[in-house]
Amino acid sequence: MINKRSVLISALIFTFLAGSGVAYGVRGFVDTDHSAIAVCVNRANGDMRAVGYDDSCKSQEELVVLALGPGA
Repeated sequence: MINKRSVLISALIFTFLAGSGVAYGVRGFVDTDHSAIAVCVNRANGDMRAVGYDDSCKSQEELVVLALGPGA
C-alpha cells in the first residue's frame, strides 16, 4: 500500500526536478559516476534541497537518492 507521505515526497521530488534547470547552472547535483541525484527532504514541511554525495542532510531531513537513466 502506498502511503500519503511517499506520494507527497515523490510529487515534491518530481516538481523539484522539473524546475531545477537554473540550479544546474550554479552547481551540478548529478553524480555522473553513480547516475543518480541526491536530495534532502525536510520531514516537517517537505522542503527539499539538492546535495552532493559528499554533503550530508540536517538532522530533521531525510536523504532521498533517485536513480537516473535507463532502467531507473
